Amino acid sequence: MDLLGGGGYFSIPDILASQEKVPCVLDLPLIRLGYLDPTSETDHVARGSKLDFPIWLASSLKNQRTPIVTVDLPKYYKDAYREIMAADANVVDLHKLGPYFYAVGCKLLDFQHSERADVSRSLFESYLNRVLSVIDKAQHSYVADTNTFIRRLDASERRVFAAGRQAAKEMQIWSSLNGHILHSQRKRKHS
Repeated sequence: MDLLGGGGYFSIPDILASQEKVPCVLDLPLIRLGYLDPTSETDHVARGSKLDFPIWLASSLKNQRTPIVTVDLPKYYKDAYREIMAADANVVDLHKLGPYFYAVGCKLLDFQHSERADVSRSLFESYLNRVLSVIDKAQHSYVADTNTFIRRLDASERRVFAAGRQAAKEMQIWSSLNGHILHSQRKRKHS
């Protein structure tokens, strides 16, 4: 199970995560593309202008022989939010920050930011802290209790929750077999 949705070309979660917009600064002017910047009064977008592009486009513009943009971190991945996540990741409504928070964060690591190691560590630690409570909630709570909890989860955490809920149901079915134990069909020879 790919929890972050990075399943490749046909992965719907990966496609949706790559649609998230990231702030970019133009390293070159964009000729006759003034319509991309609603504040532009000319047909061109000047060098140094700040625009938001989807991750898939920002990646293409960044990976040219002469890079066209410099990609900046969205505010949810900057130091202030990383401190909040470090204090108590369980209180943060990740779905409000972005339904694919972890997948987008992993895609941002490809842009080689100076804060890359800090972002990576923050994503790892917050996921680790939150997934324990997600699994616990999935296995030890009733449906009515979990609706508000689920609304606050990232898409990958929702998949973990669904898997934990399914495992709890299967465990309950197994334990309801009234103590029947499965035995091997093969009989042992006593010597």
